Amino acid sequence: MLAMDDRDVAGAEHWFRQAVQLKEDFRSALFNLALLLADDNRPLEAAPFLNQLVKYHPDHIKGLILLGDIYINTIKDLDAAEMVCLKILILAFLLPVCLCVWLPKKTAWAGMMRC
Repeated sequence: MLAMDDRDVAGAEHWFRQAVQLKEDFRSALFNLALLLADDNRPLEAAPFLNQLVKYHPDHIKGLILLGDIYINTIKDLDAAEMVCLKILILAFLLPVCLCVWLPKKTAWAGMMRC
């Protein structure tokens, strides 16, 4: 992360790749490496890391959004982009359900929300 903060793209990429090699489901390393590659105009290199990210963390919305963007604008695979968008919509639908069903039962929000 320090290399990324210093805008040392090569250094940051090296350390993120090392982290992913050590732990293949390392959520933040996978996402940050993919984001770094996409920002460095290498979206085709980013896509496999995003696919690996959502394999282990299927609810990673930011990863899904970036993957959908790459499918649409770089790979031009609208069917794959549609599947990603559907996953995002499902996750976005589940958030209000959680807020309206689970959260009021767990906290003092019961009388504060209209669902």
